[in-house]
Amino acid sequence: MLSKHLSIVFSIILLTTALLLGQDKATKKIYISWFEAINMNKGFSESTTRLFKNYVNDEGKFEAVISERMDSIPLTQEEIKRKAQSKGAEFFTMAEMNRIGERVIVSLFMYKTQDGSKIWSDKLKADTPEDLDPIIQRLARNLGTEIKGTNDNDIYSVTSNESKELATITSHNYFGITIGGAVGINFKRKGMLTGLGMLYSYDTRDFIYDMKGSFHFNHYDRSIWSLSIEVFKPLNQLQKKTWYAGGGVAWVGVGVPVKEKYQVYSYYSSPTYEERTISDITGGLMLLAGGGYVFNRNSDVVLRAGGKIFGTTFRVDDADYGKSVVFGFMASLELIFQK
Repeated sequence: MLSKHLSIVFSIILLTTALLLGQDKATKKIYISWFEAINMNKGFSESTTRLFKNYVNDEGKFEAVISERMDSIPLTQEEIKRKAQSKGAEFFTMAEMNRIGERVIVSLFMYKTQDGSKIWSDKLKADTPEDLDPIIQRLARNLGTEIKGTNDNDIYSVTSNESKELATITSHNYFGITIGGAVGINFKRKGMLTGLGMLYSYDTRDFIYDMKGSFHFNHYDRSIWSLSIEVFKPLNQLQKKTWYAGGGVAWVGVGVPVKEKYQVYSYYSSPTYEERTISDITGGLMLLAGGGYVFNRNSDVVLRAGGKIFGTTFRVDDADYGKSVVFGFMASLELIFQK
């Protein structure tokens, strides 16, 4: 009897879950109206609409539906709203592609079917009609979210000049200088260091390889000499300004004050031992991990701002703080020039 009741309860739970999932799926349905093409070949309207629908479905946030046939004339918002209602869609979009010379500005708006209120919009520009694909993909990815393809007041976020230039990169070599600082956490108040260095950078678009030589120092007789090899991954390969992240390994020499005993000789007594503090360097490997932001990538002059955590694989014997590994944080500004 108990198993029978449990079976009934389990069936009710499954049925309720299925209904809720079905309802949730229905609330995610969105009707994609045909993109209106202004000063463009009308064929762009159908191809762009179908491409946008596929990208929206690929993202998985909405179930996108469109009309079986392309509208012969642009429809009003009320007419599109009625079509969305007939499709059972909770949301609908209106979009236009306006060509001015060779440039195409794409505007997209999202509305609630229930009351016709606008809940989202975005606008992007392509330098030519052939550059529409990355724009349509970005709009589909950002549809209905707080993320906008536009940056501040600049609607020119995706351009062929930028995308094509970076897309055709094979590799670039750079040389430059780095300035910054480091904080050795286990050195406490004596751990602030100033840094200078030089670097060679090899940018392959997909990855950035760096070889750096640097020297960090302060007036407390603490210093870090390093020769590092680092690899970074740009988070957006087709943008001149982008975040990057990665890490590397360095051969370092860490200079700290150490205590040393020495003999003091006297004509009138036996030698005695006294203690003094001298500078000493301990060498070994250091691990690095971090990232930063690159400005004006793929140009003759590039600026990078970065930060990373570091830690040695060996211990140093500091006169003030004892024997321990050296770990902390480094920050730097790097100005590099294309070879």
